[in-house]
Amino acid sequence: MLRLGSLSKYSLDGQRSVPALVVAFARSQPYLFEERQLWDGLVHEGKPVCNGLVQDWVTWQLEAADNDGAHPFELLCRVLDQLSHPEETMKPGKPVRLYLDDVRKFPTVELPYGTIPIVHASAGMKRILALSYLIAWSWSEHVQASRLIGWQPSERIVVLMEEPETHLHPRWQRHIVPALLGALSRLSPSMRPQVLLTTHSPLVLASMEPHFKPASDKLFVFELHGTDVTVRELPWTKRGDAIGWLTSPVFGLEQGRSIEAERAIKARLPAAVVPDVLRGKAQPGRPRALGAPPCARGAEAAGASSRRVGGERRCPALRARGSVGRMTAAAPWKSAVAKCSPNSVCPRPADGTSEPVA
Repeated sequence: MLRLGSLSKYSLDGQRSVPALVVAFARSQPYLFEERQLWDGLVHEGKPVCNGLVQDWVTWQLEAADNDGAHPFELLCRVLDQLSHPEETMKPGKPVRLYLDDVRKFPTVELPYGTIPIVHASAGMKRILALSYLIAWSWSEHVQASRLIGWQPSERIVVLMEEPETHLHPRWQRHIVPALLGALSRLSPSMRPQVLLTTHSPLVLASMEPHFKPASDKLFVFELHGTDVTVRELPWTKRGDAIGWLTSPVFGLEQGRSIEAERAIKARLPAAVVPDVLRGKAQPGRPRALGAPPCARGAEAAGASSRRVGGERRCPALRARGSVGRMTAAAPWKSAVAKCSPNSVCPRPADGTSEPVA
């Protein structure tokens, strides 16, 4: 079994230092990569076991030009394409020399707005570049090692990753984990990947809703009680969107708003009558549709004013998101909320009251 992982290395005083990467080829002891070793190469017991991202990328790219068959560079390009930002695909460019005192050529990536050396890429891009290289290098080494000792390549790969959303734009956060699963699954026709990850991102969890299989996948929460950390399994429940996950037991927020806005709502509306919609939660018995955030007549009582659109008014709960909604069914705001449709408007009652409208 091939195992990849990322962890945090701690110094003697307990402070977090540089991240380390773990790669195990069915060995008794795994290879440990610190950031510099991943980029510039790793020596183990006096022998080079990895040339590093910079040298391998350039060497593979030159070799691939004269090789029509399967090659590590082809795998690197495929993984990089899958893990890239969905609107800013990273493609290998021509290697270039950058420094007077460093004779190496450095890989570059072609982006929609230009070509840049990988050492000048953003922190998020560097993280994805390193992950793509680590997958390509470790799988290629595993295949070669299996051939040398007469084994069949493994059908299992285990990846441990801490906070895949780090440094990534929200669009990228929503894309990265499904893309990682796809990239690992395509390493071989019979590959069965297993991914263990920690996250603080509601978008990562929302992105997993189409892929999570309750029969085989698990969701756990790490909780701090005094000085003790406990692990608790939570049943998987689809929350629909990032706000749903923020206000779920996973993250435990009461509302998906600023602290000041939450306090203002609580000050104006006692907890007993704050509609669930103002907490960012769906009302029991009235599941909200995906892409159609709920609204409440009581939003005006919480300080949100309505805005007319022609002879209509914008739904206050949707106005901040640039959508227009219509009250389709509602009771007086103090006891119930409405469900919104994103492409319509809600008429103001002629008498100005908050009577339910159909």
